[in-house]
Amino acid sequence: DKLDIKYKTKEKIKKEYNKKNSKTVKKIDKDTNEAKKHKVKTVPSVFINGEKVKDPHDYKEYKKLMKD
Repeated sequence: DKLDIKYKTKEKIKKEYNKKNSKTVKKIDKDTNEAKKHKVKTVPSVFINGEKVKDPHDYKEYKKLMKD
């Protein structure tokens, strides 16, 4: 409800979210399981070569991990 999107779009999302076995629910479940597997607690989280970028908003972090 807090998203700044059109009402109709918001209602469509809610409807899909509440359907059992919908594509949306399957994608959410997949993402949730992936986040648990990698112990992701914040979004955005970025991994480079299996290593988590400490600050995903700091370009220097990306450069450092890509050089290693």
